[in-house]
Amino acid sequence: MVAVLIVAAATVTVILVSDDGNQQAQSGSAATQSTTAPQQSEPPVPASALEKLLLTPEEAAKVVGVPSLSYIEPKPGVTVTESMYGTEIVDQHCLAPAFPVTRAAYAGSGYLGVRKASLQADPDRGPYVSQGVVSYADPERADSFFADSKAVWEKCADRIINERRANKPDDPDEFWQFGPVTDTDGLLRTFRYLEGGSGWVCQRGMAVRSNVIVDFYVCGDDMSEAVVSEFAESVTRKIEKLR
Repeated sequence: MVAVLIVAAATVTVILVSDDGNQQAQSGSAATQSTTAPQQSEPPVPASALEKLLLTPEEAAKVVGVPSLSYIEPKPGVTVTESMYGTEIVDQHCLAPAFPVTRAAYAGSGYLGVRKASLQADPDRGPYVSQGVVSYADPERADSFFADSKAVWEKCADRIINERRANKPDDPDEFWQFGPVTDTDGLLRTFRYLEGGSGWVCQRGMAVRSNVIVDFYVCGDDMSEAVVSEFAESVTRKIEKLR
């Protein structure tokens, strides 16, 4: 006897065919498959909200571990700007891991908006913070930029870079030693220290959060590497509050 299985909708019909050709049908109920609606993704952070993501002088001072920080005004009365840095250095291929929010690093990536601000404790030697947030249309495009940036950073890891301004050939060379590059949960980090700088080090970080790139460094005397994760988490909490 041969058994033939026919499945239609939610009913299972088994037809038994005997050796003499007679058919006997037996039916039963099949378990129906339940499907759940896909979860709605969180809306992207609008470019209009970017300024709210930057750390205030009080918030940044707490992260850095100093009593206070003040805005460095690029123009009188202007503390937060909407343009990227146009920096060019001798080793331009390592500009991206050296400095945050540069036009050369973001050119052609399709970003929608940017806000940046710089803070300093003391104009001569105190800790210095340069922070920026850059938005994309969706998280996928932000992730793509982050992945591209990681590849660039890794090419400059553990190298000595000349950061003399390319448009100032008469300036003395400025050599910085880069450290290794790590990526942990969407947080890219490295550090660089100035040769002959007596402990002056810049802790560099880039994080991708939703459709936003958080791009920053914190420089100071013997600056702890823990400041990178603390800075990124502070901005992440601001993003979560927008939800």
